[in-house]
Amino acid sequence: MDAKEHESRSQRLLRAALVWDNHGCLPLRAEPDFLPQLNRYHAAGVTVASINVGFANMAWTEHVQLLSFMRQWIAKRSSMFRLISCVEDVQLCKSEGKLGIVFDIEGMCPVQDNLSLVQTFYELGVRWMLI
Repeated sequence: MDAKEHESRSQRLLRAALVWDNHGCLPLRAEPDFLPQLNRYHAAGVTVASINVGFANMAWTEHVQLLSFMRQWIAKRSSMFRLISCVEDVQLCKSEGKLGIVFDIEGMCPVQDNLSLVQTFYELGVRWMLI
């Protein structure tokens, strides 16, 4: 197989596959400087990216503020990005050529002893938390 055939096969596989990055580290601040990283995911053919919105010793309020900012920023760019809330959204991203976004948190420290915050974070788009 020559290089051109290999590239063609690779492109076909990428177009057919669901590609998911399960932990993307972007700047943890409410500033729009993470656009280049999300554009790189999109250009590379990634279907869904899980974006880190906090870690260990950050207060739960900091997590919520960052989630709020990111959700608003992404919603304003709905032609390229989609917030994922269910499995069907992943398929929509693939068919529409959009980058799907979910969020993750490194550690359960923001929850502390208030387990109801797990549901709150889920409703804000967090789909996994390290224990």
